[in-house]
Amino acid sequence: MIKNATKNDFYEKWIEKRQSAPFSGAPFGHILTQPDGKIFKINNTLLEWLEMEEAEILHKKTFQNLLTIGGQIYYETHHFALENLQGFAKEINYNLKGSGRKRIPVLVNTEQIKSESGEVMFVEIFVFNFAERVKYEAELRAAKAAAENAAKAKSDFISSVSHEIRTPIHAIMGIT
Repeated sequence: MIKNATKNDFYEKWIEKRQSAPFSGAPFGHILTQPDGKIFKINNTLLEWLEMEEAEILHKKTFQNLLTIGGQIYYETHHFALENLQGFAKEINYNLKGSGRKRIPVLVNTEQIKSESGEVMFVEIFVFNFAERVKYEAELRAAKAAAENAAKAKSDFISSVSHEIRTPIHAIMGIT
């Protein structure tokens, strides 16, 4: 990649190479963090989801600070270790804390961006909101339960009607 470059030079060259400007309005969240975890770049999409301002986050918060308590624990015990071990972590499910008590279900992919010498220069995080998917899954579960209840009611009705019809027919057959 880049030899003997400062982190800012590295970042600028990386941005040029990647042409990351489209990430600003992308339909997914995009975060860049320093190796110590502090967020130094966040796109507008994620800011809108969180209902926060850039000034509240940049150089003040870590990605971990944006997670719910359970997510923070998982990040510390699993995600961070996995990321350090293999240099990336894919498709990890978290809930982000938005402003107020808002919770946003997301799927997260992280990757360490390293210099040629292997030093971690920053971590790139992609955040995919799947609140709509969670809503659709809940609707599907409710529809499935309703269909199962309807099938059971149909089965019970047919069984009952069948029994009610067979009893007099057996009596008539017995008399004849």
